[in-house]
Amino acid sequence: MTEVSMRARDAMTEDISLLAFLSHYLDRELPARPPRADHMPWGWEGHILFADMLVRGVRPRLLVELGTHTGVSFFAFCEAVRAAWLPTRCIAVDTWKGDEQAGFYGEEVYADVAAHAEAHYPLIATLMRMPFDEALASMDEASIDILHIDGLHTYDAVRHDFDAWLPKVRPGGIVLLHDVAEQREGFGVWKLWLEIAPLSPETCRFPHSHGLGVWRKPGGPALDDVFLRALLASGPEASAAVQAMILHLHRQMRCRRQLAERDEQARDLDRRRHAAETACADLHTRLADLHAYLADLEQRQASLMASRSWRMTRPLRAIAAWARSVLAGHAGRAGRD
Repeated sequence: MTEVSMRARDAMTEDISLLAFLSHYLDRELPARPPRADHMPWGWEGHILFADMLVRGVRPRLLVELGTHTGVSFFAFCEAVRAAWLPTRCIAVDTWKGDEQAGFYGEEVYADVAAHAEAHYPLIATLMRMPFDEALASMDEASIDILHIDGLHTYDAVRHDFDAWLPKVRPGGIVLLHDVAEQREGFGVWKLWLEIAPLSPETCRFPHSHGLGVWRKPGGPALDDVFLRALLASGPEASAAVQAMILHLHRQMRCRRQLAERDEQARDLDRRRHAAETACADLHTRLADLHAYLADLEQRQASLMASRSWRMTRPLRAIAAWARSVLAGHAGRAGRD
């Protein structure tokens, strides 16, 4: 076998392995929404599927997120860890007070996130309620396998977070930067991305859902995961193709969930319609019973008025009616007096 044919065989084997990996997501469902996410913008929704793929590819021992808010991204990572049966520790660092970009909020957000973490991921999730810099002392050098930075998005803030936390990421570890596609006033992650992307040969940038930059810290061993190799180390064309497949799979999952939700809404409407029809039928039955009862009363009244005793007591009824009118008249005059 020539060298060219061996390379072609290896490339075909790589492609088959990648397709086999992606095929596992053809009939998968998106994880359930975390608390409060239904009432707030889902800025991270389009990356949930990638979070699962990334966790399965890296198989991290430690994953740290800076900036959690309602927990859309953090619980996506936790769910990926749970589904893959990994011994990963997921740590969320946040003050849960908000900022000038995300808005400020009360204790109810942290309470819901903490309750959700305890109920669903007690052995996976750890919440550290403090500023990012205070949490640095709790992390060993080069211990983090995946770092997700999603705090304040000004250039100075995200530059500081990246520089302060990079020594905590192991060589070959993954740094995720959300909002790399946002260039609105006050957002500077895109600028940081332009500065750091050339520093690593293994990066990619998702443009959807406000943008997500994936940056591999130099110095680690060669990637041994077929998905990560295709995404980060096989050139821009291969990376773009993988990104397109991920987005297509995500849209399929989202459509299936929307259809399932609409089916449930239709079933609920059908149950309510059936209940209304049952109540209506019951009212018709009761109305028919009332009509029958009224007809029976009318028949009895007619029978009574046609009876001999009714005719014989007619003078007595007339006298009684006259007496009542007389008494009523006396009572009226007494009242005026």
